[in-house]
Amino acid sequence: MKILAIDTAFRQCSVALAIDNKQVAFLQSQELSKQSEELFSFINQILKEQKLTFADLAVIAVNIGPGSFTGVRIGVAAAKGLKLVLPNIKLIGVSSLELLASQAKDGFNRIIAVLEAGQEEYYVQVFDQNLDTISESRCCDLFELIQIFSSHTEAAIISGCHLAYDGKYVMGETNAETVLNNAYGKILSVNELDNINPFYIKSPRISMPAKK
Repeated sequence: MKILAIDTAFRQCSVALAIDNKQVAFLQSQELSKQSEELFSFINQILKEQKLTFADLAVIAVNIGPGSFTGVRIGVAAAKGLKLVLPNIKLIGVSSLELLASQAKDGFNRIIAVLEAGQEEYYVQVFDQNLDTISESRCCDLFELIQIFSSHTEAAIISGCHLAYDGKYVMGETNAETVLNNAYGKILSVNELDNINPFYIKSPRISMPAKK
């Protein structure tokens, strides 16, 4: 089975490929905010190096957010576009908070995943050791975030950004490799693989032009 993984949810673009449960390729951009320019270039490069075509792919896994409004939209739209052309391909969506939580070490009954949401706000969600959700994902400020930490004192905290927090936490990251690692189990466990949509918690920041 050939699985293509995509992550454009934040400011970097990355693509990974696995063949028969083994990762064989990974590309990640060095420049920020170039997802729309680099995504299909990376995909084509990886497929060419592996002597494959789009028709050889069985599954496309994508980070559905939360994250950058534009970045999330680019990745999900690309996956859905490929599905239209190649209807036999299965789609898997994984949230960026789950991707972070999956990087916590064993031994914790609860895991708190944190991502920067901009404007001094954070996305946060609490999971159990099996990555089942204990709380809904939400957006909050630092004060509310620390209150959540205080409510789960035995939890492992894994963050995709540096926090102004005196307690212990571990840094993690999301990219196509983490998407790929999370896709394996979902191929068997998810009943409806193809129903993926962007996962937005807060509305995009849109500035209206000033009236003259």
